[in-house]
Amino acid sequence: MRAIDLLLDIGDVSAAASAVTDVGRALIQTPGGRVPRSWLSRFDADQLASEPWLALLSGLAAIEDGDIGSAAGLLAPVVDAMRDQQDRTGLVRSAYGLAETHLARGEVAEAATLIDELVRIDTTPDERVKVLMGQLWLDYFGGDWAAVGAGLDEAFTLAFTSCAELGRCTLALGLGTEFLFGPRGAQWLHDHCVELALRIRSDAMAATSLEVIQAAAHLIGGDVSSAEELAEGIDERALELGSLNWLAMASDRVRLGLALAQGDHQRLDTIVDAARQVFGSSDRHHQERAMYAYATARSGWLAGRPARVRAASVLLGSVDPQDRPDTTVTAAVIASMVHRQEGDVAAAEQALLEVRDLHHVTRFCLVTGLVDLELASIYLGQGRATDAVEAARPGLRSLARLDGVGLLALDGADTHRAVLDACRHDPELAPFAGRALDRLGRPVDSGGVVVPDTMARLTVRELDVIRQVMTGASNREVGERLFIGERTVKSHMTSLMRKLNVTSRTAAIARAHELGIS
Repeated sequence: MRAIDLLLDIGDVSAAASAVTDVGRALIQTPGGRVPRSWLSRFDADQLASEPWLALLSGLAAIEDGDIGSAAGLLAPVVDAMRDQQDRTGLVRSAYGLAETHLARGEVAEAATLIDELVRIDTTPDERVKVLMGQLWLDYFGGDWAAVGAGLDEAFTLAFTSCAELGRCTLALGLGTEFLFGPRGAQWLHDHCVELALRIRSDAMAATSLEVIQAAAHLIGGDVSSAEELAEGIDERALELGSLNWLAMASDRVRLGLALAQGDHQRLDTIVDAARQVFGSSDRHHQERAMYAYATARSGWLAGRPARVRAASVLLGSVDPQDRPDTTVTAAVIASMVHRQEGDVAAAEQALLEVRDLHHVTRFCLVTGLVDLELASIYLGQGRATDAVEAARPGLRSLARLDGVGLLALDGADTHRAVLDACRHDPELAPFAGRALDRLGRPVDSGGVVVPDTMARLTVRELDVIRQVMTGASNREVGERLFIGERTVKSHMTSLMRKLNVTSRTAAIARAHELGIS
């Protein structure tokens, strides 16, 4: 590696390109291996065009960093080159990467063409898992849940029997919270992720991805405390690893869900404001911003701030037919909220009816809204109790099979209470409606401390940090005592001071004493 740095420093581009290619090919076959961006950034477009593997490494790095546009431009010619050279490993890597860029843009047909090509070639078990992950996402976007279930079964079977650690990491990194709503259910995927995590030794990104799935599973089941505990670890890992664009957004989906479940509007604002800083730099952000927009809208709805609900529409931006199905559903739910605030109930109903079937096909997704229950709420407000129960029926059936009380809590404990109460008299829906009302009636156990006269809540980890600081410990000492990095301690202190409305460490300690923290 030092030789590469020296070659780059003296300007021997040809030798450097050859060395980077050789080392890079080895690194991407190593769990946790990442090609240094400082190497790749030294090559211009002509040099990348003349070295397919160099362009491939640059394209994969761009995907990891969330720069979908650059990745697509780099990988498209690489796929053709790898076909011509009959380089199977290069073809699998480049075609899968290019398929990812298409999916990020909502170009499902283009992604399907590439994945279909990979399905037809002979692959190793590790490569087969990568191809399966591409097919799984296509099946998800197509609403083929039976195929999703079969694909997950095969992928985990390979990971537990035939794959090396590289294949296991590939599976971990390819999973998403969307698959928690598959045929096997959230608990099945959670348990398999726990088992997979035990078999991964060296890839921190893969381990973190599995923690995101586990935290989301807890959140769906209404176990906020367990989800919060895992989420804090995810945040710390992401900070230590640096800028992990896609992984940070996956973590944000869980963190936004937690903030909504706990009614922590200030925490939610912090997450959304941080995300705004990167919006527009990647095509992927266009799809992922839907969750930030929904969280903003729901927060405004719960807090009685109509301007925030309208602002969420601006945050989301325009939605077109190529967008992800969950993005389309989210846009409709937000539009319905805006119409209801403006008193146009007919338009609110129509917005939901237009996506209702799509929502049934794609099922649920964290932080997107519940179309059937939103419709039922509109009907109930019009005095149409029978229509409300029938509108809620498909959604409540699915939630009952999933035991997804936590998804109801994400919209606020009182948001769907009237609809659930109306469903208590229906023989089919009564058992789940009663159970849900009981769970929603319990206070959310966040384990933190609410700062008086604000909507801020100090998390359990923030309390751990401030208690150590109150003993006179430095950031380094706090990190050593809590087994977290010094940079993570600084991040927690920054959050603490913002929530306590202070600007110094001394003032934070004084405020903590006032709150009775000891």
